Amino acid sequence: MTGTFTARCSIDRDTIKGKALDNRVGCAILLSLILDLSDTPPDPSLLFAFTREEEISGRGIQHLLSHHRDA
Repeated sequence: MTGTFTARCSIDRDTIKGKALDNRVGCAILLSLILDLSDTPPDPSLLFAFTREEEISGRGIQHLLSHHRDA
């Protein structure tokens, strides 16, 4: 599965503006962490989760918790 983002983004000298920028940066950080840990397997209890709709009563994390009791 491949995803692309085509939303506009503007970058000034000290400011970056764009739609859902917090989500994109969060995904980039999490992916970077996963890649950094790929050489040394983490503790099996470590769970990486990409969730959505945190602005709507945390629907994404609620779904994760209801389907993964160990989370």
